Amino acid sequence: FPSHDMVILETNDGNILAYSDAVSMVLSNMSAPFRIINVLLKMFPKSLRNKGYEIIAKNRYSWFGKYDQCQIIN
Repeated sequence: FPSHDMVILETNDGNILAYSDAVSMVLSNMSAPFRIINVLLKMFPKSLRNKGYEIIAKNRYSWFGKYDQCQIIN
């Protein structure tokens, strides 16, 4: 795996998901606005979604800042 941060998710049935597949699973279990984002993202090929994931992972701290605590979305 590359050296930048990544999401790795183990599903209830033991499957391991990474990159955009893991994000997609998380989004699909959230409220309506996030589910809609997930559906829109799924329209793109997996290779393009993963490339977008890598770009966000490499730049997220410069774009959004780094916090000591999780910033909860209300």
